[in-house]
Parts: sequence; structure tokens; C-alpha cells
Amino acid sequence: MLRRVLRRAPRRSGPVCRASSAVATAARPVEPYGNDYGAGPSRLPYIPPAVLPSALPSRRPTTRHAARNLRAQLAELSHGHFAMPRGFARALGRDLGSLSRLETHALIHHLVRTRRGLLAASLISDVIQHGLSRSHRRRRVFSPVTLAALFTCDAISLPPPRPRSAPGAHVGRRTIPYFSVSNIRQPTIDEQRPHALSFQTTLLLTALDDLRRIRHARPQRIYELLIRQCLAEQRPDEAAKVYVGLVEEWIVEGRVAEGADPADFAEGGGPPRAPSRSSSLLSLWFGGVRTWRLPGEALSLHDRLDLWHPRHLALGDKLRGFPLPLPTSPPSLVPQPAVRLLQPILNALRLDPRDEEPAAYASTMRALAILANPVLNRTLPVPAVPALLKAFGGSPIVPEVYPESFTEVPKRNSWAYTANTQVHVALVSLLWSPPNFAHASLLSERISSPDQRRLPPPRGIAAYKLPPLPWRSCLVLLEYGAARLRQPRLVGRLVDYMRETWTTWNAHALNLLHRGGARARDAAVVAELDAALFGSTTLGADQRERDKRVLLGPGDQAGVEPNEESLVNLVTHLAKTGDKQRLLDVVHRLIPFLSFHKALSSADVASVLDTHGLEQGASGRPSPAFLTPRLYAAIVAAVASAGHTGLAQRVFVLATQAEHEWVRLAALAGPGAAAAPRLGIDIFTTMLAVYKLEAERGRKHQSTRAVGWRPPPSAAHLSRARAADIAVVNTYNMARGRWLAALRAGHPLGPAAPDIVFFNTAIAARARAWGLDDAEEQSDIARVEMMRVFEDMRTFAFTVPPGLDSKLRTGRVDGDIYLPLEKRTKSATARRVWSPIKRDLERVRREAVQFNDAAREESGEERASAAA
Repeated sequence: MLRRVLRRAPRRSGPVCRASSAVATAARPVEPYGNDYGAGPSRLPYIPPAVLPSALPSRRPTTRHAARNLRAQLAELSHGHFAMPRGFARALGRDLGSLSRLETHALIHHLVRTRRGLLAASLISDVIQHGLSRSHRRRRVFSPVTLAALFTCDAISLPPPRPRSAPGAHVGRRTIPYFSVSNIRQPTIDEQRPHALSFQTTLLLTALDDLRRIRHARPQRIYELLIRQCLAEQRPDEAAKVYVGLVEEWIVEGRVAEGADPADFAEGGGPPRAPSRSSSLLSLWFGGVRTWRLPGEALSLHDRLDLWHPRHLALGDKLRGFPLPLPTSPPSLVPQPAVRLLQPILNALRLDPRDEEPAAYASTMRALAILANPVLNRTLPVPAVPALLKAFGGSPIVPEVYPESFTEVPKRNSWAYTANTQVHVALVSLLWSPPNFAHASLLSERISSPDQRRLPPPRGIAAYKLPPLPWRSCLVLLEYGAARLRQPRLVGRLVDYMRETWTTWNAHALNLLHRGGARARDAAVVAELDAALFGSTTLGADQRERDKRVLLGPGDQAGVEPNEESLVNLVTHLAKTGDKQRLLDVVHRLIPFLSFHKALSSADVASVLDTHGLEQGASGRPSPAFLTPRLYAAIVAAVASAGHTGLAQRVFVLATQAEHEWVRLAALAGPGAAAAPRLGIDIFTTMLAVYKLEAERGRKHQSTRAVGWRPPPSAAHLSRARAADIAVVNTYNMARGRWLAALRAGHPLGPAAPDIVFFNTAIAARARAWGLDDAEEQSDIARVEMMRVFEDMRTFAFTVPPGLDSKLRTGRVDGDIYLPLEKRTKSATARRVWSPIKRDLERVRREAVQFNDAAREESGEERASAAA
């Protein structure tokens, strides 16, 4: 256009071009020009009216004078004329839809500059509606700079963020475990109705819908503002609709530009219901996507996509605008749906129904269900989706949340229509059929570096589908399928995908499979992972490696060394399965110092040193090796559950000595060094329970001496029960001194802060000494102990149980003596909802049982042959 105008305009004469600055200043009009008008920078030099060439077309000065007259008229209007769009149009004396493009441009910038963005957004809708009523030809009416200037918080007076509901008793809890929901009331459909959006946000969403209708280019700032404002009003489901609509437009435009037919896609860009032709593009984009319905399945894939697809954001007849405007690859009408637009939605999700109102929690679950749609149909073009998958896996199964359009609960298969099931189905679809599995298996060079976990970015037609899963996403899916669903064999297809993509694994992935097999009590999986993690170490089990593999391949465990998590899982699993002999062997391998005692002769000491490969220290025995606080706590809990009180006490003493050494080394390092690690409160809780059990055994058997463990020096002459009571008091004071010292120094407590379980264990251990089981009068020592415990409870914002308070005041127990615990058993609602979902996984469970039986028979034959 600029070249055409310059070519038609004649050359100006010399005197006009060489006018002096005084003449130019005299000829310049009083009113401003360009940016001062709010019309944006001009691409043509300013030509005053006095020196305007007469050879220019007569139409151009008419359009320019009309826009100038409009600006002059806007300057004379009062504030009341801008109150309503109709009154504003009457004040101008013109139809807003009949304005030229330059006049519309000047009018919108004037409204933006005067902070009347809502009126400008309404003007955009009126212009679009007027243009569609006159002609179905869709033109680019608004400049991207104009739209970017309009959709800003400065131009639009948006309402303040909606205050959140009052938090419940569990403040700060973002997610809850999958199987730890109980006492959750099921709200009604009316209670889960979302609150209405504000007038300003609704007007902006309408303007976005009108821009979509005419296939108008939109800058990224529009979507950033709308998503941020929907989240500020606690409507993450509306923000998810905006993002999913952006994904659909970007995917469809890019695919059409690559040669696809819009008729080949269902709503949302998913696979067609009935493919009319076989295309290599369709097989590439929808490879592995199951479109048929399994026997007994309530809803098919397309039914689920239609159920949770934002209908008002569907392209529908808008696809008839192709190829006007001409689609491009990458798309030019809408910005790329990058992670920066998705991440605010994920950060705003609140997945604990105990902390939110039913309507706010329902909006969160509907947002997850809407975001599950592009995962189900493999159209999400975001390579980094671990945060999204983690939000999927952390969502609870109850209470049930239905689509916003539902007015009543369906009478049949109601579980299939919930947002919770939609999220679960999306995750299971990735487990059964990882995206682009064939592409990953055909990579010319697999990623070999343990630190390089990113796949190369897709290009060309491969960019318009869900990219291959990165390593972090695979770990999230492993944790969901193996550990939370307790179906380790369900992730076999995903393990094959990881094996084809990466040549090396790390210990974290194998730890997830090991923990999942332990929770599912799948002996074959646990044995295979045990051999993969500890087979090349001294902690491995004494058994021959089976030729028949369950999940892993021949080289999956190559170069993988067990870490702290591996050792904690191993110790915990051995304690739960009752393998005491191997548990003791593992503990003595981890802490060789435990194998030495004063009764050993010099020859025995040398033999033990040679067995463990250790060097003799100054005391004749090796110095104890320091472990981590978490591993110390796991060992103490495992050994105590196995009934070895003395060994648990020795490990606890070594843990406290290690903590003193950590503090000393941190003090020597100086103020800029890292903080010394501290023991958690769980190891003290375990020791309180151990001594409580010893006291009960002493009273039951009337033991006069402690058996198998060393009493405190001040209680060496006392009976077993009395020595255990003193050990309880000493352990409590030891933990109390640690947190009081941290509070005085202003250091964060972290895992050293006492919790409900610690206080309840201490109350149970001192119940007899405090006289909580009868109405006898308390001693002064017991009263001092109780008041000290009460003070500690109030320090950490715990309410003193009414039974303890009444005992201290009146001498009688009137009420509960323990702090209320959160129950961790599944409720009847959870069982009712989870049972139909688990029906599809029963076949995998039956195969696992059959394989376990075969493995046991094989193991029995091996033992029989070894004995023979």
C-alpha cells in the first residue's frame, strides 16, 4: 500500500522540499500529529495542508479529515457520553459499525489512552457484528498493536482478585495422596455451581470470541490477560477453556498449512470419528490413540472429548474461513500455546477439598478435566508437561465433580462422567500408549548421557501433536501407575518406551518401580528390581538371577548405583515382609561398627574387619560411618518393628552422635557454610514407642531387669518397666531440647518440629505415670510433666485435649486424651467410585497373580534342587 501511494504521488517541487524551518513551523497546524493523536506512528512523513500536492487523490484527504474531525469531536465530549456504547454512538451522531478503519483505529486508541478499555472492547464487538451483517468477507480490521494496547491492565479497569475461602484445618496443603481421602462429604450439584464472572471479564471473553469468529490475528497479550484475570476471580476452568481454545486453533491452522483437510479432525483437533481416507499425516498425529470403545466401557474417547470440550470455543463453522486468511506453518493468527501460558493455571490449582469451598474445588477439577482433553487426543504441543501430569496424579478421586452443564447426577455409570475419571483416563492412556512410541524407537542415536534427559524438539508436521514424553514426565507416570495405583505391571509399555529412548537409567526410576512392586506385594517385580539395584553390591540377596524378566531389559540397570531412597525402600520392604535375617545383614553392612563389641577377641576383630573390608582405627575398631537422617530413621523403625530393641537403641545412639559431629563440622566451616543436617522428629517418635512397649512388657512379665537393651545410667538399678519410663522422659527431653535451641537461635525447624503423632505417642507412653487410667490423685512430678507438654503443644498451635485438661484441673479424665488424627482409610464413597474404574485393570492383576504363583513354584524347585 505504501509503495502504491508513493508511486501515484508526484514529485514535489524544489522550493517546497527545501522550505525553511520557520516556514514549516508556521505551516504546521496547532493540533498534534501521529502518536499525540493516539493513532500510532505514521509510516508517511507529515505534509501540512498548505503544501499538500493537488495531484493526490481526493479520497485520501477525505479519510484523513474525517479521522481528524472524529478526534476533535471526541475531545469535546463529556465523561457522561462514554458511559454506555449506545449513548456514546448517539453523542457521535454516527453508527460505530460504519466507521472506516482509520477512524476505528483512532477511536480505539483514544479510548485506550483515556482508560476506557471496556468501551473499546465493546466497540470491537460492534464493529465485527456490523461487518458480518453487511458481508461475510472477513477482513483484518484491527492492528495487532491496537489489540495489544487494549488488552492491558492499565487500559481496562479490572475488578480486584476475588478473596479465597477461609482455609480449613490443613493450611498450606496443596495436594493430598491418591488413597488418603476420608470423611469427605459429597457436595450437591448446586453447591458445585461456579460463581459468575465479572462484567469486565465477560466482555473481554466476548471480544475474544468475536475475534475468533472472523479469524482475526491476536497477540499473546490477550491470552495472558484473560488467563490472569480468570485465575484472579478463582475460575481456573475458564482459564483452561481459553488455553484449550488457543491449542485447538494453533494445531488446526498448522495442520491445514501442512496439507491436511479440516474435515479430518473432530472437535478440538482430535482424531475423526470415521476416517474417510487413509493418510500418513493422520497416522502420524493420532498413532496409538484408541478411538473404539472397550467392552463395558461407559464412554468412548469421542464421547469424553465432547463432554469436556469448551463448546463455545470450538472452531466449528469458523474453519470455513480457510484458506482466508491463508494458514501458515507455524501459525500466524494465534501465538504458540507455550508453557508460560499453562504454568499460571497449574500454579493456581488447589487440589485439597478440605481447604476449599465446593464451588472453588469443582472449578479446579473441571480445569484439570478440560486440560486432559488435549492429552487424550494428543494435540497438546508442549514438550514440558511434567507439572501438568503431576497435577493430574495428585488430584483425589473424591468428591465427584460433574460438568458445569449437568443439572443432576446421572442414574447409570455416574462415575464415568466425573472430572476425576477424565483425569485418570488421560494418565492411563499415556501409560498404555506413550505418544510417538514408534518415533522414539526409530531414533538414530538414543540419548546416552545420564544428565541429558531432553529430547530434540519436533519440527515440521511433528510439531502439531503431543511431543514424545521427556524423562521427567515418564517418572511422574511411573510413580502414578506403579506406586499410587499399585499396578507395577501396568507401566510395562512405558518402560519399553523409556528403554527405546534412553540408553541409561537412574536410580530414581528403579526406586519408583521397586516401591510400586512392594506396595502391590508383587514378589517377582520386587525381586527383579532388588537384583537391578543391589545385585552388584554387598547388599544384594543371595539368589540366582532369573532368566524370565518382568519389566526391565538386559541393560536397564547398567551403571545404576543405589542412593538413599533405594536403601530406605529396601529397609522398609524387608521390615514389612518379615525378612529379619536379611534386614539384620543389611543393617550391619550399612553400619559395620555394629558388628563389633567389647567381648570380641583380637582374632575375631581381624576377621570381621576382613569380612567388611575395613581398616582398624585407633580404638581397635573402625569409626562408625555416618548415614543420612532419613536413613537412620528408617533403620531404627525397621529394626524396632522386627523386635530388636537393643539394636534400635544402638542405631539411635549412633544417629545422635552423627548429629553432634555434623553440628561441629558446620561450626568449624564458618557462618557462610551450609546448615548442618538435623534428625527428624520421627526417629524420636519411634524410640518413644519402643520404650513404651518395653514398659508394658516389663509390667506384664514382672521383669526385674531390662532385657536386650541398655537402660539409662540413672535407672540401671531399677526394674524393666521403671527404666523404660525414665527412658521415655529422657527421649522426650532430648527432642524438646533440640527444638527449643532451634527456636532460640531463630533457625527453621523443618522435620525436627513435633507433630501430632509425636505428642500422642508421648501421652500414651506416660498415661500410666500421669494417672490417666484411673481417678487417683496425681503426683507433683506428673503435674509438672503435663504442664510442660501442654506448653509445647500450644507453642506449635495444637489444642490441648479436653481429657488431659480436665485431669489437670479436676483430677478426673473428662473427654479424649489424644490429639485428633487424620484417618487414612478410604471412605465408602471412595470405594464406590474407585471400583468401576479399577475394573479395566483386573485383567492385569490376574496376570500378575498367575506369574507370582509360577515364580513361587520356580523358587521352590530351585531350593529343593539346592538342598538335594
